[in-house]
Amino acid sequence: MKQSEKQNSGFPDILMRIQDLSACGKHEFQKLQKDMDLKKKSEIDELACTEQKLSAVVKDVEHHIAELQERLQQELQHAKQEAREAVEAIVVVVVVVIVIIIIIIIYLVFQRSTRVGIELANR
Repeated sequence: MKQSEKQNSGFPDILMRIQDLSACGKHEFQKLQKDMDLKKKSEIDELACTEQKLSAVVKDVEHHIAELQERLQQELQHAKQEAREAVEAIVVVVVVVIVIIIIIIIYLVFQRSTRVGIELANR
C-alpha cells in the first residue's frame, strides 16, 4: 500500500510536468504558426510587388510593340509609294526611249527614201 501511495504521490508532479510540456508545446506551436503566417504574408506581399512590376513591364512591352507595328505600317506605305513612283519613272523612260527609236526609224526611212529618190533622178 505504501508503494501505491508513493506512486500516487508522484502523479501530481507528473501531471504538472505534462501540463507544463503541453503549455510549452502549445506556446511553441503558436509561435511557429505566427512565424509561418508572417512568412506567408511576406511572400504574398513580395509576389504582389513582383506582379505589379511585371504588369508594368508587360504594359511597356505592349506599348512598344504597338509603336513598332505603327512604324512598320508607315514604312510599308512609304515603300509602296516609292515603288509606285519608281514604276512611273521607268514607264516614262521606256516611253521616251520608244519615241526616240521611232524618230530614228523615221529618220532612217526618210534618209533612205531620199537617197533612192536622188539615185532615180540621176539615172
